[in-house]
Amino acid sequence: MKGRRRNCSVFFCRLHRLYDKMSKDACYHEIMDRIKVLFTPTKEEEERLSRRLSQLDETELENLCHNFDLMGIDTILEYLCECYL
Repeated sequence: MKGRRRNCSVFFCRLHRLYDKMSKDACYHEIMDRIKVLFTPTKEEEERLSRRLSQLDETELENLCHNFDLMGIDTILEYLCECYL
């Protein structure tokens, strides 16, 4: 069990470093691409999400990308919609 837990933390540490190196533009496109593939939003929904994401700074977008991998995109998107749309 300890070995498995250690491997998971090493994986997420590497994953987090990967997102630390992503630019704001790259994070934005990664998030929008995932949303389009999983939810096929209408043009209006896509524009609203795009406007909201463009208001985030680079660190916030990196954290959002990271959280998509940790918790799943549906959980994060549900939170964004409840709070901001």
